[in-house]
Amino acid sequence: MQTPLPLWKTNTVAGDGAEFEVQSDDDTTALAIADVGLNANFVVGSGSTVTGMSGMELDSSSLNTTASLDLQVMRLVDRPDNEIDSTGTNKNVIVRFNDPQTKHGRTGV
Repeated sequence: MQTPLPLWKTNTVAGDGAEFEVQSDDDTTALAIADVGLNANFVVGSGSTVTGMSGMELDSSSLNTTASLDLQVMRLVDRPDNEIDSTGTNKNVIVRFNDPQTKHGRTGV
């Protein structure tokens, strides 16, 4: 049995172009392939001290072209455990920070 890693706090700053895989909350609005290029905020949840997994998710109901939103959706993760059609929930997506220290906010497309 593998021992879970502890929940680590970090102070790492990612530069422009760094990409991250995040889960969409798909609570009131399901994220769709057509949303690639749009911007979104993230929602904060409690992390797990058992699994070390973060509780933060992409807030799918915030998808918009607004430049002040936190994240930009780059693409959906295409793999068997991630249902990317419109009926799937909690899709994993690749995002980048919309307003890194080196750039001002990007307007979504």
